[in-house]
Amino acid sequence: MNVVPTKVHTLIVSDIHLGFSMSRSNELLKLLDEVQCKRLIILGDLFDDRNFGRLGSEAWSFLSRIHEISNGNKNTEVILVRGNHDHKLIEPMSRLLGVSIVEEYEWKYNSKTFIAIHGDRFDKMLIRSSFWGNVLILPYTLASRLGLKKNKNMATVEKFRGTWLRLSALVAKRAALYAHKKGADYIICGHTHIPMQKTFIVRDKNQDDIEVTYFNSGSWTQLPASYITIDNGKVELQYFQ
Repeated sequence: MNVVPTKVHTLIVSDIHLGFSMSRSNELLKLLDEVQCKRLIILGDLFDDRNFGRLGSEAWSFLSRIHEISNGNKNTEVILVRGNHDHKLIEPMSRLLGVSIVEEYEWKYNSKTFIAIHGDRFDKMLIRSSFWGNVLILPYTLASRLGLKKNKNMATVEKFRGTWLRLSALVAKRAALYAHKKGADYIICGHTHIPMQKTFIVRDKNQDDIEVTYFNSGSWTQLPASYITIDNGKVELQYFQ
């Protein structure tokens, strides 16, 4: 397992789903206390839905921290990328947090080009719907949260998980092709809740083989939560312990 750095250039988290009973925003606050960064990218699905009444004290504490970072800490840039659950919250989120929301974010670092995008646009199946997405992912999320290893219901849970993994692999492939078309070396997504790192070989019009590396930052609704760090030329998938 990687040694988690305490200072990084870019920190990427996604799928926090504030308002969802399994959102682990309090632990994400601890991560923000432990890791300093020059750029914080929240890669979509900050909220679970548009019902602000479901937000508890932990969620509001997290939002206050993001507002504090974006408005008071000149050393950290905050980027908020739209997710499919955020679709109707663009304006409220912007005013609440004091940050602009983008559909995707592209930048260069150490001579490499990066794209950060939620990943829902590469999802051509039912997981594009927030309702059906929750139906598919919830059983495995519950099992992960409760730490269930041996249970008569786990066979059903694993079937849901297998379906989700197959859909996640399709999202990864489509994302890599998109990155290649835009000339990017790395593409980082959320959306599927499945942390992943995979390098694709894509052949360009000159018949040259080009490497594109796909990362998925996972989520903050299951155990262990995961995130991405970028620093000194290294892009790493990390797990919060």
